[in-house]
Amino acid sequence: MGLLLDWRFGCIFWGKLLGTVAVFAQSLAAAAVVFQASGSVALVSLVTIAQFAPQLLLGPVAGAWADRGRVVRQLLLGRALCASGATALWLTFVVAEPPDEAVPVIVFVCSLIVGVGFVVGGPAMHIIVPDLVTGEELPRAIALNTLPMTIGRVAGPALGGFSVGVWGPASTFATAAALQLGFLILIVAAQVPTRPPGPSGDRSLRAGVAYVREHPRVLCMLWVTACVGAGAEPTLTLAPALAADLGGQDVLGPLAASFGLGALAAFLVLSAGDRWLSSWWVAWTGLCILVLGNAALARVGDPVVACGAFAIAGAGFAWALTGASIVLQTETDRAYRGRVMAWWSVAFIGSRPMASVTLGVIGDLRGVGTAFAALSAFLLVSLVILALLSWRHARR
Repeated sequence: MGLLLDWRFGCIFWGKLLGTVAVFAQSLAAAAVVFQASGSVALVSLVTIAQFAPQLLLGPVAGAWADRGRVVRQLLLGRALCASGATALWLTFVVAEPPDEAVPVIVFVCSLIVGVGFVVGGPAMHIIVPDLVTGEELPRAIALNTLPMTIGRVAGPALGGFSVGVWGPASTFATAAALQLGFLILIVAAQVPTRPPGPSGDRSLRAGVAYVREHPRVLCMLWVTACVGAGAEPTLTLAPALAADLGGQDVLGPLAASFGLGALAAFLVLSAGDRWLSSWWVAWTGLCILVLGNAALARVGDPVVACGAFAIAGAGFAWALTGASIVLQTETDRAYRGRVMAWWSVAFIGSRPMASVTLGVIGDLRGVGTAFAALSAFLLVSLVILALLSWRHARR
């Protein structure tokens, strides 16, 4: 609570929460209007591509920018772009009322602007945390910095769905723009001290890649992060089909909520015991729990059991993501932290579209249970490989 009420860290934390909720709410509203205008699921997927593709293409570049010291400017530019994309959507649907054939193009362009803004400010959002707290507070601050993503995954779609159903998509876009503007104001109000550039040296992307290759613990935690991104994807990709198998779409809401509640509960447990728990151990344990949760969903036939399995998966998601993030930020040299956290974003976000496509194809061909089983097998194999690599490094 002391950190959350601290002026500088609190402004960044609550602002990040507002921005994350805005992104997820806008994504749902954008998908809704595209499907209503076109009736095409393929065109709806373009909304996701527009927001994720910039992460894969520009993430490492944004990390290199962050390592040059202009973190606050980068944060402001990223939020300004996000607010501009949401505002453009709001004005388009309020003033112009575009024809149906133009809606997918307009939504794609505006979502792309938001995606670029998200990736521009992403690495800066991670590496600014050590400048706001003391060394003793750093592990808990890093853990708290992952919480807005967990809450946003639950609150954002809920807000977007309610707003679209009650007031229409234009109001949802206006709300998203207002939340992004609120984040922008909080960044200014935080009065974050100017961060000097890291030690002189090679600040190129190639040097960042070489650093990751030379530090096995960093590489392992990036792999864990990619596994976490893939392991959380069924909450979006497979949950609707699983809900249909379990009795109808009325089950979909409880399934999604169970994942979020499990993640929140696990985070609270972690916060209470973080003085005694190693972040490295937390990351490994979380990945094991994530494997168990997805494996349980491979042969589930009861809605209550399914909700419990999703809660277990959510708990594993929270622990693995938090532990990996703490290890990466505390063990990475300051001069490379921006580039390493940019690769964190690429690993976490880049694994999602690949997992989504793979799980969707397997689910269509062999059923939802087989898709969950395949995901569990992939996560288990990754866990074994990572364990062997860590053991080999420890022996050296």
